[in-house]
Amino acid sequence: MPKSLTQTLDDPEFRKLKPDTQKAVLKRLGVSDDLQGKLLAKISTGTAAAATTPASQPSFLSRVNTRVGGQLESMNKTIGTGLKDLFEGKAFSGEPGAQAKEVREMTSTPVGLMTVGPQMVAKQAGGMVKDWASDPANLAGDVLMGEMLGGGKVPEVPELVKRSPEQAIRAHVESGVPEHLRNLTDEQRARYTESLDKANHEHTQALIDHAEKESQARAKWVQKAYGAKKSVADSMAAANKRATLERGAREHVTLAQDNIKETHAAVRGSLDQRWNKLREEMRISEISDPAGVYNDIRDAESQYLRGAPQSLQQFRNLIKELGIEEFVENEDGSLSAADTGEVKPLDWETARVHYSAIGDRLASGNLPGNVYQALKAVHSMLDGKLGEAAEAQGHGEEYGGLKRDWSEYMRDWRDTSAVSTGGSPIAKILQSPDTGYVQMQVTGKAGDRMLATLGKYRRFGAKPELAAQARTLINEAKNVGKVKVKESPAKYAAAKPPGLKEVTPPKPDKPKGKPVGAATRAAAHVGGRMAGLAAGSAMGHPFLGWGAGGTLSEAAIRALEKKRAREAEAAMVP
Repeated sequence: MPKSLTQTLDDPEFRKLKPDTQKAVLKRLGVSDDLQGKLLAKISTGTAAAATTPASQPSFLSRVNTRVGGQLESMNKTIGTGLKDLFEGKAFSGEPGAQAKEVREMTSTPVGLMTVGPQMVAKQAGGMVKDWASDPANLAGDVLMGEMLGGGKVPEVPELVKRSPEQAIRAHVESGVPEHLRNLTDEQRARYTESLDKANHEHTQALIDHAEKESQARAKWVQKAYGAKKSVADSMAAANKRATLERGAREHVTLAQDNIKETHAAVRGSLDQRWNKLREEMRISEISDPAGVYNDIRDAESQYLRGAPQSLQQFRNLIKELGIEEFVENEDGSLSAADTGEVKPLDWETARVHYSAIGDRLASGNLPGNVYQALKAVHSMLDGKLGEAAEAQGHGEEYGGLKRDWSEYMRDWRDTSAVSTGGSPIAKILQSPDTGYVQMQVTGKAGDRMLATLGKYRRFGAKPELAAQARTLINEAKNVGKVKVKESPAKYAAAKPPGLKEVTPPKPDKPKGKPVGAATRAAAHVGGRMAGLAAGSAMGHPFLGWGAGGTLSEAAIRALEKKRAREAEAAMVP
């Protein structure tokens, strides 16, 4: 499991790494360059302080005081013992020490008596040098001891002559202490140092917390920015994919349209070739006299167009347009062959031309219902006569096959009626030059029927898979959804790191002198009153002197306390 930023900074192994490696680790955790330097400075300061400052080492001032106190204690003990022995009228009672024994041995001879001084000085100087080298506080203590005993002016430290021992020690020890902290008491310094340590610790933790939050905020920003960029890329990819599919669909629609036209030409050419062969074989065959054809047309009029003069006229005009013109209308309204002086029977080829023309007109649509039915009756009449003639010539089966194929051709390739009512989508495609209209037929409801119809004409080169592929590409393009582009976040702005809390140094306590003790105060009162009593008695006023002596003693005590206070205040100033 990856470590958090706090765990990483507290890890001893991390603190042993080189600064460049540490920065690389913090950068992977999302810490900015500016914050990296601050965090590394914090942990390096803490590590150096822990490594170089022993927790139990006494201060320099304490060691100097110990040295001076030991010297004074030894000297007082020696003097006290000597004075006691002198008052009791005897020699020193203490057991002679090693140094005294050594002196006695040196002075036991005349030569030793003459050289004992230089020998002892050299020996003591060597020991003192070693003692001073082991701890500089010993040297400072000995210098101060000599100064206190009236040793005179020290050349190396001339200002010590003008100061008390405590002032000299403080000046030497506090030379590296900031000036605004030198007048604080030890208790104030301890509290101030504790406040500084607390502020530094809180600042370090605040920087770590800030880095954690900054890392999380930057990660969220990166994720949001990535999502916005990805949405743009996905949207462009979707648009490109849709455009590619649509372009491919248009190309396949064009190919399908061209293939349908080529297939139609091949199918129609094959049918025309077969009809031409049959017409050649049936070229001299006659199927009916003109009167029979005209009378059959009259029967169609009577059956479907009675009472509809406009439709009748339209029907007759169509008959003329189709080439059946050799008839006249009788007085009773019937049709009969025109008397042109030449009555020619209707041959098979002419009847076939009429039959094809009527069939094409029927397939074209846009005819009134009664006119359509009348033309269909004439079409059936001609078909019957053509079939009878072909059968008579031994081509009945061939004509029947051709007729079936032609009917299928007309239904598949020429029926332009509404597709919803059975019209051919292929016929609609043949009529339209517009690729978009062709695409509509390919993807329309009759698209499957169109593909099935094309499948019947593979032998003529039909490729229904082109239209099928076009329809697949069109559907895929429709299914490519639009990707919503997400708003890109503003440029990332790192939060300002927390600053170090300012700790105001305390104001120095007003120094107080050592209070006058009860014994001293009582002695001063007694002494003052006794002196006042003696002076008052001499003047004849003993009681006045007694009272004045008490008052003066109180004033003397207050003056002494003020003096001690001034001395204490002076001792605070280096």
